[in-house]
Amino acid sequence: MNDSDQFTDELVARLRQGDPEAAERLNARYSPWIERFARRLGLNPHEAEEVAQDTLADVLKALPAFTPGKRFESWLFTIARRRIADSWRRLAREAAHTGHANLASLVAPESSTSSPERQAALEKALEHADPIDQRIIAGIRNGAELQEIADALGIGYDAVRQRKSRLIRRLRAELNSPDVET
Repeated sequence: MNDSDQFTDELVARLRQGDPEAAERLNARYSPWIERFARRLGLNPHEAEEVAQDTLADVLKALPAFTPGKRFESWLFTIARRRIADSWRRLAREAAHTGHANLASLVAPESSTSSPERQAALEKALEHADPIDQRIIAGIRNGAELQEIADALGIGYDAVRQRKSRLIRRLRAELNSPDVET
């Protein structure tokens, strides 16, 4: 067992005993890691900080379910990935409602405004989009470059560009359907 594993095992044991100093050490050690991870996945600094706080709160709540002898960091970062995905979904929903980084302008550049029906159709289409496509759009809305999104998702730049183009074409087709008023 290396020093890091020993530190982590001791920290987990102290957390399970309710030691408040252990909670502070958990925060000091892992919050910066989680924030950097969230930033690499396209979240802004404020959102990354929220993800770190929420992740650590989830870790403390779920600690009784943690299996001793397993890799604590892997378990913690699984929770962080889920929180980041939740943030991306929330940002996509908020952007659809507020028009922030207006996807409508990407889908229908000839229209500078969009009706509530058009926005609702976009939101509905995005809710049913592939999770990777949702992450790509959330990254774009957050101001991330396609290369940053590709790096964060662990896929190639060309794959991100193609997925974005295909999603926009699909959204255009859905918006041009007779069921959507413009």
